[in-house]
Amino acid sequence: MTKESTMRFHRIYNILFSIVIIIAGICLIIGVLTIYNSGDQPFSRESVAATFSTIAFPVYLTLVMAVISFIWEIISPSDKEKTPKAKDYPALLANLYEKKDFSSGEPAIQEEIHTLWKNRKMHTIIRTIVLVVCSAVFLFYALNSANFHQSEINGSMIQAMKVLVPCFLIAFAYALFVAIHNEKSMEKEMELVKKLPSVSDATENEIITEEKRLSPYRNAILVVAIILVVYGFLNGGTIDVLAKAINICTECIGLG
Repeated sequence: MTKESTMRFHRIYNILFSIVIIIAGICLIIGVLTIYNSGDQPFSRESVAATFSTIAFPVYLTLVMAVISFIWEIISPSDKEKTPKAKDYPALLANLYEKKDFSSGEPAIQEEIHTLWKNRKMHTIIRTIVLVVCSAVFLFYALNSANFHQSEINGSMIQAMKVLVPCFLIAFAYALFVAIHNEKSMEKEMELVKKLPSVSDATENEIITEEKRLSPYRNAILVVAIILVVYGFLNGGTIDVLAKAINICTECIGLG
């Protein structure tokens, strides 16, 4: 097979595979709903086996096509075009700020940049709160044994899904919104930072001089740290630390 025909085969096969997955998913959903509506305690081994036998073909076909796709990808990997890597906006912004003098920029640009910072920080905090609240609500429900009855396990699981799905959807939707918002915000900030005046040569020289001035102190601290670590190994300090860790785990925490 030529390279072009191989790529065409991959494309057609992936389309067919996607269609089969969708059909199998729809069949599984219909099967579950059919079983659920079949009686008071519908999810018995017999009812599940009987329902699955009617939708077995698309499910097994999906599994077979997945295996074929996996083997084919190993034998003849598809020659896909390299997708551009996602932009690392924090790194790009940090690199820009090193070259720009923020304090000498126009007040309007500085204020707009500060507003972007505040909005991103606010949305990030709210996202954390939403995730924590949604997780706490579901865990509180899931860990309460009174919500699950052995005699009505089907109804209990359906009720649990009514709690889980909204929590998941709310947290996921807001996290996705924050990710998109922050990306757009950083894109706009990059355009604003580019308008700031560049750092003068004198300022750059001051930064380089400051780094050179601090370098000996950093090296001295590193040497002292290495000496203390080696001294700790030689005088048996690591054994004491290990003994204390074992005592904490076995006596206090109770792992022993």
